[in-house]
Amino acid sequence: MTISLGNAIKSVKEDEHWIKKVLIGGLITTIVAVAAGAMESETISVMPRAISIITYFLFGSFLSGFLVSTGNKIFNSDSNSMTEWTEPNLLIKGLKFIFSVLLYCIVMTILFMLVTVVIAVIIGIILGIIYALIVSLLHIDVQSITPLFVIICCVFGLVFGLYYMQFVNAAYTSYYKTLSFKNLMAFKKHFCMIKENQHATWTLIGKEILYILLFLLAIIIATITIVGIIAIPFISFAAYITLVNLKVQYGKEIEIGKYFE
Repeated sequence: MTISLGNAIKSVKEDEHWIKKVLIGGLITTIVAVAAGAMESETISVMPRAISIITYFLFGSFLSGFLVSTGNKIFNSDSNSMTEWTEPNLLIKGLKFIFSVLLYCIVMTILFMLVTVVIAVIIGIILGIIYALIVSLLHIDVQSITPLFVIICCVFGLVFGLYYMQFVNAAYTSYYKTLSFKNLMAFKKHFCMIKENQHATWTLIGKEILYILLFLLAIIIATITIVGIIAIPFISFAAYITLVNLKVQYGKEIEIGKYFE
C-alpha cells in the first residue's frame, strides 16, 4: 500500500463509533491541556500544582495508551477502527510508552549530538578556511558574507532535524507494530529500515509536515469563533489519530514484519 494523507484523515470516520471516541478523546485532551497550563502558572500554590502534574501525567498516559493501542490494532488488522476506551490497561500501556520514548529520545539525542559535533567540527574547519580565503584574497568585508554562513548553519540544522525525524518515525512505527521496548530501541534495525526504504521514509515525513501545516492553519481559523475554540481539543485528538495512521501506513508499505516479528 502507498502512504495516503487523505486515507489517514478519513480513517477517523471509518470507526463505527468514531463520534463517541473523538468526543471522549477531545475531553481528555482538554483535561491534559488545562493541567499543562496550570503547571506553567506562577500564581498557583504547591498543592494545586502537584494535582495538576498528577492529572497531566495520568490523563496524558491514558491518552497515549489509547493511541498506541489504536496503532497496534490497525497494524494487525485490515480495519482502521480505533481501539475502545474501555480496553484494559490503557493507562499502563501509556505510561510504558511515555517512559520508553523519553529514554529513546535521550539516547537518540546523545548519539545524534556526538555525530553532529564531529560533522560540525569538520564543516567548521572547511568553512573557516573558505571564510579566511574569501576575506584575504577578495578583500570582501567580513560582515557582507556572514549571513551566508548563517544560512549554511540553518540548512545544516534543518537537515539534522529531518534525519532525526526519520529515526523517530522508525522507532514509533516499530513500537506500534510490536508494543516492544526492545524494538523501540533497535537502532540498527531502524537504520536498515530507513536505508532500504528511502522513498517511503521521505514520503512519510513530507505527508507529516504537510498535515501539521494544515492542522496549524485549522487551529488558527478555529480561534476566530468561540465554537471553533471549543472544537480545538477534538480537532487535536483527530490529528493524533491521523498521524498514528500515517505511521501504520508507512509500516505496512515497507513490510515492517521483515524487520520486526
